[in-house]
Amino acid sequence: TREEGARVARNLGGAMANLMRGHGANVVGDNIPFAVRAMIELRDNVQVQLAAQSFGRIKTITEEEARSTARTFGRTWPRRAWNTWVTKVKQVMPDLKNY
Repeated sequence: TREEGARVARNLGGAMANLMRGHGANVVGDNIPFAVRAMIELRDNVQVQLAAQSFGRIKTITEEEARSTARTFGRTWPRRAWNTWVTKVKQVMPDLKNY
């Protein structure tokens, strides 16, 4: 609903991702390649964190360290990665139109 969309947008705020209990996640980006990268990086980082937790308590980064990393890497155009992702999708979905 429109109300649910507004609530999700408020919860997202200025972040790139919003985890939703029982519903997965939302990601945003300046364009489709940035949003796809955000989702892939979210998935990969969750996998790394879960693996690290199997070794015991983990030390998380500070909020400022997270912001600094986002400023540094968050605006880098993912051209090479995007081309790789498109190639992989076309391999598993050969009927996909050329975009």
